Amino acid sequence: MSMTTATISPNPRRADLAPRAAHLGSSGTRSEGAKRLLLVVGAVLIVSGLVHLGVFLVDGGAWAGPVSWRKPAVFGLSLGLFCITLGWILDAFPSSSLRPVTAWPLAVSVGAGSLIETFL
Repeated sequence: MSMTTATISPNPRRADLAPRAAHLGSSGTRSEGAKRLLLVVGAVLIVSGLVHLGVFLVDGGAWAGPVSWRKPAVFGLSLGLFCITLGWILDAFPSSSLRPVTAWPLAVSVGAGSLIETFL
């Protein structure tokens, strides 16, 4: 009867760690498009808010009241920041917990709703 002994190496081989390191460094690549959509929508809304703020500074007029430049400026800036923040949060989720079937409807509904609300 022969006995074999197993040795435990304190330094695992690099090949053993490669799949784990690749997984830890990756963000949800399948949800990357949803994140990108939110970042683009957020950038468009922030530019829109800054343009409306610039028009207010050049044109003057009332900041308050039914006809003012306040609403498009504030809506563009705040909803743009919200979309960018949501895209950043989507990137923080591991790919195992956030699937594209969840990320895409969220990104499209928030992005489209923000654009429509700011446009109106």
